[in-house]
Amino acid sequence: MSERSASMFGSAGPSNGCVLVVEDDPGVRSGIRQALQGAGYEVIEAENAQKGMEAINFGEHPLVVDTVIADIDMEKGIDAVNYFKQQYPHVPLIVLTGLPERLRDVPDRMQVAIFGAGRGG
Repeated sequence: MSERSASMFGSAGPSNGCVLVVEDDPGVRSGIRQALQGAGYEVIEAENAQKGMEAINFGEHPLVVDTVIADIDMEKGIDAVNYFKQQYPHVPLIVLTGLPERLRDVPDRMQVAIFGAGRGG
């Protein structure tokens, strides 16, 4: 377990960290979960943008995660990515898309993609 990992707060056992996965496709979400758990990470899943934002803010204290992986092509995906970057700038954010050929909202996607570039995000 990493000494500075968020997983040290309430982890059931040794872990490489805690990752919040926000993905609306159950098959993709399951594949990401399996890969991360196989590599020793704890995974918290959210099936849409709203549930992802709720999960990270659940309870009296916001959830401590080491990384957020979010699908930008789901409904409100851009909003969720912007929210995570603004509210949790210290948490690395990996943005996914399964539809690279789709050209809708290209300027918004590019703005989000470079929002944290070069600043550890």
